[in-house]
Amino acid sequence: MVPGAAIVPEGPVRTLSVLCAQWPAVATGRPAVVPVAVLHANRCVAVSPAAATLGVTPGLRRREAQARCPSIELFERDQQRDARSFEIVLAELEQIAARLEVSEPGSCAMPTIGPSRYHGGDRALAALVHRRVVDVLRDRIGSGVLPCAVGVGLADGPRAAAIAAQEAVTTHGGERPVVVPAGFTAGFLAPLPVERLSFVRS
Repeated sequence: MVPGAAIVPEGPVRTLSVLCAQWPAVATGRPAVVPVAVLHANRCVAVSPAAATLGVTPGLRRREAQARCPSIELFERDQQRDARSFEIVLAELEQIAARLEVSEPGSCAMPTIGPSRYHGGDRALAALVHRRVVDVLRDRIGSGVLPCAVGVGLADGPRAAAIAAQEAVTTHGGERPVVVPAGFTAGFLAPLPVERLSFVRS
């Protein structure tokens, strides 16, 4: 080794991923208690918690969504609106990690080697991130009701971390992070159904 050279860890970089579920619905700015659906090509691509409770789910056509919930508020997909709205989450996370990678509005990731060491380990970091994102979203809406499930996942590599964040939403309702110990990512992924593994781009 060259004297003074940095030690580069082998294998996938430990990564934390944040997923704010149904983000386009959150980005409309409507309270979580209001049934909202965001449309693209005449189909729902995101819904608010209140709409989901009334049976409106992503994939439904406009008319079917209105039939299930006549009072639903419909918005067309606006990616610029989604991105602008997500800046409040990114600003909060930039206080924890200097480097953030945004895959799309509502989803981002950070390498954890520095932040994890500073904040007391992977689990402490994941808990801190989850709490900060939940708090900023509650404050944004102003009603005290969380406008979406917040998934936080930490694993070896960005793709596995994104799947862990999705599992935090799907399995735990976004109530707690999913932290996969270093070296155990393959075992975490192995029992998951194919549809859970394929939702994230490689």
